[in-house]
Amino acid sequence: MQFRPRLTVPSALCAALTCLQPAPSAAQSFDCTKAGNETEKTICSDRMLGALDMGMSDAYSSAVQTARGLGGGDEDTLHRTQRAWVQNRNRCGADISCLAASYTTRLEQLNSDFSLWNSWTGTYDGPFGENQFTISQSDPPNYDVNFIGGSENYTCGPVTGSGVPKDGRLVVTSDGADSMVLQAAGPGLFLPDNRVNDALISDWCGMRAPQLVGAYFGPSDGTQ
Repeated sequence: MQFRPRLTVPSALCAALTCLQPAPSAAQSFDCTKAGNETEKTICSDRMLGALDMGMSDAYSSAVQTARGLGGGDEDTLHRTQRAWVQNRNRCGADISCLAASYTTRLEQLNSDFSLWNSWTGTYDGPFGENQFTISQSDPPNYDVNFIGGSENYTCGPVTGSGVPKDGRLVVTSDGADSMVLQAAGPGLFLPDNRVNDALISDWCGMRAPQLVGAYFGPSDGTQ
């Protein structure tokens, strides 16, 4: 995978599109002390949504750079569609499921329009620095997948398995059973909320693990 550094969108656009770089204590891409509506307050209070918002910031920044290189009005179109998306997202209010769906749908759209996704192969750090996926090509089209991490309160894995691409997702099996399902999102990974992944957290991370299902995992080359 070609890893992209974190890119900064011009500040005026960030203010309009909620894609500011996070403050040191923030768990999302904007300053929660300035959260101006119910949606932003909900994003600030929910770990999964905060991670998705950080992922959107990275994906949108990469898309801006790509659109700028393409020219021909692509960048203007991107800004306009992003503003429209923010307006639609805000209609979710405090509905967490609605907000998560809004983010993942927009990330998939950015993937499609600007080719942000290159390969499953890479190392992906969790948005809070606690967990990490390492994916490497094994016997094509399969991949070797390793998930490990934790903090002083819990330990995940290691969970290892073989990943098979299917319909934009990577279905990972371990000991003959599905152990997790990963989804491409922006330039990173998304751990969707489903039965398989719910079991992953309870079986491999324990009851004290935070809300990892749904968390966005951005790519890392070890230098961030």
